[in-house]
Amino acid sequence: MEMIRTMPSNEIGAIAAIWLGTNLKAHNFIPPLYWKDHYGRGKGMLAEAELKRIRKEYQGLCVL
Repeated sequence: MEMIRTMPSNEIGAIAAIWLGTNLKAHNFIPPLYWKDHYGRGKGMLAEAELKRIRKEYQGLCVL
């Protein structure tokens, strides 16, 4: 089993949800509506990125 694999396109929704939740927590000085309004754009950019997923045992994500 590979430690790192390419993220399938059908997982973009889950990754975009992580993106939104992380930005809401990490940038709590920016109004939440900003991140929610930019969710579609962020999801689109993630869909164009080269995403790699690390096996569950390693708990990670890499966006290139």
